[in-house]
Amino acid sequence: MLHPGIPELPELGELARHIPDRQEIAVLCADQVPELSGLPAVITPLVAAFFAKYLGIEPADVLAVARRYERFGFRVSEEAADVRLLDGDEGALGLRYQSMVRGLLAYPSIDLLRLVRLSASHGDPTVEFTARSMRETAERLRLRMADPAGGPLASVRAPSWWADLGPANEPVDGPLSTWSVLRALRGRPDPESVEKDVEAVEALASAGLVRDGAAEAVRTWWQTPAAERPEDLIDHERSLRFRDSGWQFSVAPDPTSDCVDLQFLMVLAADRRATIGETADAVLREAEPYGIEVALVPEEVRPLRPHLGVVDALYTPQKRKWKTEITRREIVTHARSFGTDLAAAVSELRPYELLGAPAVPVAPAARDIEAPSKSLDPAVRTSVEQLFRFHPLSQGTVTPLTLTITAVRMGLGLNATHQALAAYPELGLFADRIAPDNPAPDDDHAPDCLDVVLLTQHLTGSEPALAGDVTHEHIELAAEETELDVPEVRRRLAHYAPWFGFRVPAEDAARTADTEKEPM
Repeated sequence: MLHPGIPELPELGELARHIPDRQEIAVLCADQVPELSGLPAVITPLVAAFFAKYLGIEPADVLAVARRYERFGFRVSEEAADVRLLDGDEGALGLRYQSMVRGLLAYPSIDLLRLVRLSASHGDPTVEFTARSMRETAERLRLRMADPAGGPLASVRAPSWWADLGPANEPVDGPLSTWSVLRALRGRPDPESVEKDVEAVEALASAGLVRDGAAEAVRTWWQTPAAERPEDLIDHERSLRFRDSGWQFSVAPDPTSDCVDLQFLMVLAADRRATIGETADAVLREAEPYGIEVALVPEEVRPLRPHLGVVDALYTPQKRKWKTEITRREIVTHARSFGTDLAAAVSELRPYELLGAPAVPVAPAARDIEAPSKSLDPAVRTSVEQLFRFHPLSQGTVTPLTLTITAVRMGLGLNATHQALAAYPELGLFADRIAPDNPAPDDDHAPDCLDVVLLTQHLTGSEPALAGDVTHEHIELAAEETELDVPEVRRRLAHYAPWFGFRVPAEDAARTADTEKEPM
């Protein structure tokens, strides 16, 4: 009732009375299946084989569960009850880490780049040899596989560092950038023959897997003394620490991009404990010999010195991009983590908008004036700031219904709740004035869950809220839904009318309506 984010159930049919057994739960929840939190929506032969192996059941059992619960969006791509994952298949497929399982299940094919990585991992004499040795496994597991025969890579022996070319868990749309190639080189020993290594990369470029300039970049890399090779530019594994907290995550950019973006520079600056300007200059010195561009940092943000808290508030490492928006949840979390008030948190985060970070909700309060929230009772301040982290206060503006829901959660009346929220002007909570000009004291009526139901057009506790003229039919339905009598429903609605702006019909009008309904 108070959280509309829960999705509607599909039409369940015979499943309405079905109780899932242990095997169904194990399949649906991906119990003991590496790196997965649930059964994928599309069940390919490989998905069925993986689940069957790790759960100790038959592939046909996995397919049966998917079909039984197809109303929830599961789909079997093809009949594959005979497909089984054998011992040694994970090694043959190059699944060196459990995270690679997720990628192969999501994209069940062995494209040319994956084949090149496998050839390097196996130490095979040629890429074509790898394809021949993999063919039986690929056909048995119903995997599409590229054929290098007759192409520029067929007779090439893949250098060992090719095992790290590109992302292992997702396909690449276009040739890998020079920057991606350099990241694969990091920490690798020098080759016996630089020229053979360069020729091999030229074959990659001819096959369309890397950009044309990659071969010369590799030559420059190997001809540069190891101590002088780029470090900040290619070390995308970051371990950020601040006080007692820390992360370790990847900030690898788009694998096809040859431009160091501002997000990368911000995270790197936090890791180096340097300003963004200093970091950009250091990366530019490393990137220039390889033809890699570095985004121009606006002068206003060059002095910024980001830290873990800033990165946490603005950036999503898993998606390698800025967050889509900064909600009050991020602002409250940031303020609490660093022992400051919300206005100060807004002031710290706002300058990063010039780097492309999402906009902070509103302009910060003047820093020479104490934040109004400081005058709140400490218990009220703690309560309301906790609620800023959750729906419906985490984002958007406060409506009369939002205010009522918040009052229920805080155990306060509307006036007291409104005053508590109004103490945070820096968060942009109110787009319009919602308090009546002369609100009646409401200390004797703290809203409850029934009020939230009464105040919504469809009696669901969710928007849209009541507006305009409230009909007698709505009042009767509300009484039936809440098991309150009609006079009590009318009394409650009359209390909220000044806040919501709706009009409750007079009792005389209600009696007239009832009389008109009576048969002649």
